[in-house]
Amino acid sequence: MSTQVWSGVLRYVLLVGVALLAAAHVEAQGTGTIRGQVVDAATQRPLTGVQIVVAGVNRGGLTDARGMFLISAVPPGTQTVSA
Repeated sequence: MSTQVWSGVLRYVLLVGVALLAAAHVEAQGTGTIRGQVVDAATQRPLTGVQIVVAGVNRGGLTDARGMFLISAVPPGTQTVSA
């Protein structure tokens, strides 16, 4: 291929890449992240494998070995989280 063709292809790929990144950035602005830790109330030890649910939103997750959880793409506003 000639240099002009490669230049046009590269320009197109860069334009598409920038457009995808911009769209992802706009989408990400409308959501947030909830993170925390679940511990036993009596012993304060982390609890593993606890299911965390955000009420009214189809989002949730499980705690890891340290009792930590992270739920992403949560809509803005006040949320109710339960275990």
